[in-house]
Amino acid sequence: MAVILDSSLVHGVLIAMVVVVILAITAGLLTFGLMIPKILRWLWRLISQAAKSIRDSSKPDSPESSQPADLPSVRPAASIKKLQKRALGASLPPEFARGIQQRLDELIVELTQAHEFLIAGGAGALGAAAKKIVRSRHLMGLEWRKYLAVSGSAAQVGVQISEALAKDARPLVNVIARLLAAQPAPAMVKRDGNYALICAACGESAVTFRAQNGNIYANSISKVNSITSWEGETGRRLADLLAEGNARTVLNYLASPHCRDCPAYCPECDRIYCREHYAVEEDWSDSWYTAGYATCPLGHRREFE
Repeated sequence: MAVILDSSLVHGVLIAMVVVVILAITAGLLTFGLMIPKILRWLWRLISQAAKSIRDSSKPDSPESSQPADLPSVRPAASIKKLQKRALGASLPPEFARGIQQRLDELIVELTQAHEFLIAGGAGALGAAAKKIVRSRHLMGLEWRKYLAVSGSAAQVGVQISEALAKDARPLVNVIARLLAAQPAPAMVKRDGNYALICAACGESAVTFRAQNGNIYANSISKVNSITSWEGETGRRLADLLAEGNARTVLNYLASPHCRDCPAYCPECDRIYCREHYAVEEDWSDSWYTAGYATCPLGHRREFE
């Protein structure tokens, strides 16, 4: 049985289908058009992130990247300046009063300059700031404490200054510690035909070993015993280890019971420093040299001879 459809009905159905298709396509285009800005923004964000990653990977590590965001807000030597405003030591005899005020001035200069070096950043910031911190520690060292010990009141003032210095130096030392952590472990290079252990703070030669007549000689951070020597079998063994170029092996050998230690090496930091970056002090009993002490930029103090 055949079904006969009216041609006008067929035409109406076809027109309706075409309209529906057109409406669907239009809606799709409108929806896609509305999404185009979002898609473009997403693509731009993706490209920007990729470009930033490429730029960052091409940049060398710098001190600024390790600088805490709050360092610029730190007021350098704030605690010491408070002591200065209080005219600390004014009640002491004039000699002590003048000496204490002068020492406060010196500490303020050292800490302020250390702060400025770290803020400025750059390749030499670590070494320059660490040197200033070491200098401030040396100002409050054995010689100063012995000077103040003559007077009980002056000694108490010295304790207050030491506590203020520790407080003011702490944020700076924290930055220096992070910068040092980014430096390589104890390293050794060959310079001018000699082997040298490198200072972690400045990159200069901290200890230079030179061979002479079958023995090994090296400079020391000590101001009294400025040259260290290794002779005989000890010297020959040290020469072999130096030739291998491994700083860790050399340090382990120098720390062995039958050998002399390396005064430039700070075990707590696991870093080597030159004399410029140690606060080196000598303890004397009249004309007799009794001991040598070294304090590294991070405040680790030890007797090295």
